[in-house]
Amino acid sequence: MNITIPVSAIQSARKLLTRLHFERLKLPVLNHVLATIDGAIARCCATCARARPSSAQKRTARLLAESGLPETKPLSTLEEALLPAKVRRQLPALIEGGFVDRAVNVLAFGLPGRGKTHFLATLGRELILRHSKRVLFRPTFKLAG
Repeated sequence: MNITIPVSAIQSARKLLTRLHFERLKLPVLNHVLATIDGAIARCCATCARARPSSAQKRTARLLAESGLPETKPLSTLEEALLPAKVRRQLPALIEGGFVDRAVNVLAFGLPGRGKTHFLATLGRELILRHSKRVLFRPTFKLAG
């Protein structure tokens, strides 16, 4: 019959035996030093665990970097009142991302300065942040040239 003992249990037992050994040898200073070091290591490990981004955060950061989206186009900066009524009605459905699952491209046409880039960049950013979808954003001049 095999018994599996977790490594953490073995390490805890070693620490306890070391402390008992220090106490038996009448070395309370070393016991105190060991306890202080253990506490410092535990705090350091806890700090590192909190500071390390989760895999979901890493994936989101990678998707944003690979997308080619402009950095300064979050949904909060999009002035929906300036969008045409038809686009305003479609915005919630577009943000839900169903068209991505159907492999439908989104193209925007219109006069210069009307917010096409801002709208599509915002849409792409929301698809990444909300649904972890892959987005490729390219201005027309990069595609045509």
